[in-house]
Amino acid sequence: MSAAVDASVLARSTSYTIGAALLAVGTLISLAAWRIDDQDEAPYDDVGYAMLVGITGLATLAYVGMSTDLFAIAENGIEIQTLRYIDWAATTPLLVGYMAYAAQASRRTVVAVIVADLLMIVLGFVGVLQTGVLVYVFGGLSTIAYFALVYYLFGPLAQNLRGTAGADKWAVYAKLRNLIGLLWFVYPVVWVLSPPALDVLTRATTGVLITYMDVAAKLGFVLIATNTAGVFDGLLLDDTEYDTELAAEEERATPGETSD
Repeated sequence: MSAAVDASVLARSTSYTIGAALLAVGTLISLAAWRIDDQDEAPYDDVGYAMLVGITGLATLAYVGMSTDLFAIAENGIEIQTLRYIDWAATTPLLVGYMAYAAQASRRTVVAVIVADLLMIVLGFVGVLQTGVLVYVFGGLSTIAYFALVYYLFGPLAQNLRGTAGADKWAVYAKLRNLIGLLWFVYPVVWVLSPPALDVLTRATTGVLITYMDVAAKLGFVLIATNTAGVFDGLLLDDTEYDTELAAEEERATPGETSD
């Protein structure tokens, strides 16, 4: 039994360490893009890049702490990584806030999106502290908050951006929205199967699955955002390819001009 417990702890700790390393890479990518990019238009400005750095930077610190069980608590015989919820409470508003910023949403819409996001996190955390039917009550309320968030991501924010931005910005927003919307949809499924609820998955399996989904969402988000900014094109393409692509971008930006 002791060997099984040790293996479970090792699996979770290793996944947290790997997660921290991958998120640190994402932070370095955002910092490099921030330094290189000279655009001054949302979301490719100082505010947007500060959000991207915060998303993976704060998560990196959280995963380093989780690898040592910092602030971990035991409730109803179940170990809970409090740092994970602190991380989510800090970084998920940055994720949805970045999308709202990219969509140039009104302040009222931004507040509504962030409130829905925080309710989803807080209610989910309260749920894992409960027993019996209260587990499902708070889990259900957290899921309702998630669907409210999805409504804003696929509804008002998308409509606002579609009406005010070009095709390129819309394509970026759609990729980020789909990544977050679809990956976050898996969380309630994993939660229902985890020890606080049906107890189908082991604690180790639950921890590893959530870690990899979390890292995939945040690292994928940063990679999509920075890649779309085009700041690394000169590094990834040779000079001829880069000059050709740059000329094409300039031509699309000034469709009314023709050469003599």
